[in-house]
Formats: sequence, structure tokens, C-alpha cells
Amino acid sequence: MLLSIVIINYNSGEKLHQCVDALMAETSDIETEMIVVNNASEDGSTDFLQDPKYSGFTRILNEIPLGYSFAANQGFIRSKGRYVLFSNPDMIVQEGTVQRMLGHMRGDPSLGAVSGYYLTPDLAFDKYYNRFPSALSLFLGIYLPRAIAARFRSYRRYHMMDVSFAEETEVEQPAGAFMMVDREVFGSEFIGPEFGLMFGDVEAAWKIRLAGRNIKVFKDSPVIHNHVRNTMKRSPDISEEYLYTTDYFVGMSNFFRKNHGIMRFMQVKVLFGLMLALTSLGLFLRELFVLGNPFRVLWYRQRILWNFLIGRNPLYEPARKLSEEGAHFSKSRIIGPFLL
Repeated sequence: MLLSIVIINYNSGEKLHQCVDALMAETSDIETEMIVVNNASEDGSTDFLQDPKYSGFTRILNEIPLGYSFAANQGFIRSKGRYVLFSNPDMIVQEGTVQRMLGHMRGDPSLGAVSGYYLTPDLAFDKYYNRFPSALSLFLGIYLPRAIAARFRSYRRYHMMDVSFAEETEVEQPAGAFMMVDREVFGSEFIGPEFGLMFGDVEAAWKIRLAGRNIKVFKDSPVIHNHVRNTMKRSPDISEEYLYTTDYFVGMSNFFRKNHGIMRFMQVKVLFGLMLALTSLGLFLRELFVLGNPFRVLWYRQRILWNFLIGRNPLYEPARKLSEEGAHFSKSRIIGPFLL
């Protein structure tokens, strides 16, 4: 098997159908398997896969949401291809992109992965690439306005603001939304089970670096990221915001603990723990004086701080428990040509 394509789906609606059909058209003459990992979606987004047209697919149906990293490992373990393409369901591959990405991978043994050249729905370049983060670069991005943060070299370097991407570019850490990897780099596991949604792609890129391989993005491999980016709007559901904020901070601390040693890990804990405490106090006072719900805000913020300090991620607790048991499929059903 030359290529495996793994798509992790969670309530993606019609976008999953568009993504699958585009990938099928692109790989009709390539020895390919397609694996869709459905994380307990409730919107019927995978119903179309019951059509005989998709009978060659493998479907992994998780009974409970197990998060991106766990689902990516499920797809990776089940796949057979020398190269594995991980795709978000909101990606629309353009004509010839998969073949060219394969050509780059097969033609350059120094490559551990290639990333799609991301475009917005209006075909503008979508710079979804970074260098590996430092604690300072992340701090600047979280707590300062972009215009002020961009005055700092650490922030500019992290966001690759010195690179035009006008031609093939070596990148340290592309977003994992559409990335083809060489299976030989990873062994039996794609992403460590301690990661949820955030920083899993950073961990995967770090493994490629440790293997002495490179990652590149080529302008001849465009893919449309068909999402609505709304980074300034805060979730109206504070409980949902609490879960995803916790996932970000715990994923960040796990990355530094695993890859940068105990001293850097403790620096991250102290720096971001202090800032979480201060911002929680600020939010509490803001809600108090605008007649909001300050104690509810404080309740959720102190939970974020506590989970960050102890390294607990409630959003992916079920996945963590299954990982500890070594049971990647105990809460799943598998439908497809590889079902024994």
C-alpha cells in the first residue's frame, strides 16, 4: 500500500462529504486506502459513507468523543500505507496536489513530512506554519495584542514573519490539518496520548525533527481550508471555553515537559500559572462591576488554573484512560475491508 488517508471527523456536516469526494477524485489512480475516524458525531455527517460507492473505506466509529490525537493514533495504527496523509474534514484538495506531495516525499529521502499549501476559501494564502514555540513566543501571542507582540523577535520568529513562502519552504511545525508523513519516522504511534487537540501537531513535527528529517511546504500543493476563522470571538458557552482553554494550556505544558526538560517545564508552569491567576482576577472584577456573573466566571477560571497545575485535561480524560489501558479500539466499532 503506497498511501493511507486518515480523516478525523467530529460533527463536520457536509464538509466531510466534500473532502472525501475531492480526495477520491485525486487518488483514483494511486494505490490508496481511506480511513474515516468518527468521534461520536451526532450530526449524521458520516451517513453518506453507507453508499456502496464508499464500500472500500475503513470506518472507525468511536462510541464517545476521544479527541483528535487519540483518533489520529487509531487511524495510524489501522493504516497500512508507506505514507499517511492526515486531513481535517474541512479541507478541499486541489487538482494534482496529492500526487505532487507524494512525488516530493518519494523524491527526497530527507523529508519526514510535507504539508499542503493552505489557502482560504477566497484563495488567499493562509499561513498555517510556525517554528517551534518558546515559552516567550507563546506568552506574547496570548497576552499581548498582535501589533505589540510583533515588535518582539521571538514572536516574529515563531510565526515565520520573515518568510514569504513564495517557493518551497522548510518549516518546523506546520498545522496538522493536511500533512503527509513517512510512516518510518513514527514507529507504532503518531502522537503521544498525553495530547488532546492542541499541540498534538507540534509533537508530531518534533518527532520528525528528532528523527533527523525535514518538513517542507510546496506552493504546487494547494489545499483550501474551508473554515471560518474567528479568533477574536469568545465562545458564548463559558463551559465549552473552559474545556478548550484547559486543553491548550495542558497541551502546552505537556510539550515542554516531554521535550525540553524539567527546568523549562517548571518555568512554563510558574509563568503561565501566574498569568492565569491574574487574568482570572481581572475577569472576576470586570464581571463584578458590569453586573455579570462573577462567581461563575471565577469558578471556571480557577478550574482551568487547577487543571493546568496538575496536568489534567478533562476534555480528553476518556482517551487518556483508554491509552493507559493500551485499548485503542475498546470503545470503537470498525467497518471496512480490514475488519477481521
